[in-house]
Amino acid sequence: MISLVNQELYVAVILLAFAFYIFSNIKTVNQIAVLIVILLAFVYSYYLYNLSLLKETSEENIRNKLNKDIEDRNEASGDLFMLYKFPKKMKYLKQNDDFLKIVENIRFIQKFSKSRYSDILLNMNLLMKIYIYILSDRYDPGVFIPQYIDTRDNILDLLYSLIMIVPSELKHTYNVDPHLEIQRSIDDFVVKSRDMLNIIEKFSKIQKKKEYIPDTSVKPYNQIKPYNFP
Repeated sequence: MISLVNQELYVAVILLAFAFYIFSNIKTVNQIAVLIVILLAFVYSYYLYNLSLLKETSEENIRNKLNKDIEDRNEASGDLFMLYKFPKKMKYLKQNDDFLKIVENIRFIQKFSKSRYSDILLNMNLLMKIYIYILSDRYDPGVFIPQYIDTRDNILDLLYSLIMIVPSELKHTYNVDPHLEIQRSIDDFVVKSRDMLNIIEKFSKIQKKKEYIPDTSVKPYNQIKPYNFP
């Protein structure tokens, strides 16, 4: 270990001596230019480091808040048979940064319906579980793609119901349009969840060589809802 440190010290001394030799043989104007470049590079590197650290801390805070948001829930509610109990942690939801941004964006709805917010977390967690388990070959796509669709529809039901329970204006909150933020979150969820569905469908057809998987582009008339996007 000591010899390794000595070797690194020798290399550092040689590099510094070489840099000093080069630096001492260039004009003063060029020396100033080099110093400015080095200073700017250092400042920019420090800025990027802090920005990365801030982002990492922010995302970790969001993940930690999820567990606190559900700590009072013991029982799950809903018609899906897979929602038989409420988990202690949002294990699967935490693996999707796009979903995390969505739930963080609508976190203010807890003031009006904390239970509905936790139901959204529960269903998103289940959606991610189905998605991950299909891709990891733990769930049969033919059986669980319909469960994915049902869970997705359930989430959309919950998201659209927020427009009915959240006022269009918040008296004590500035620069926030509640309905606009809810609609933005709905749009983001539709796009992301459809992308995920496309991935598991392609995985089933190409990777698993499934000759038949449920058609998700067509629904019976009595199941069509205003938000049934492609």
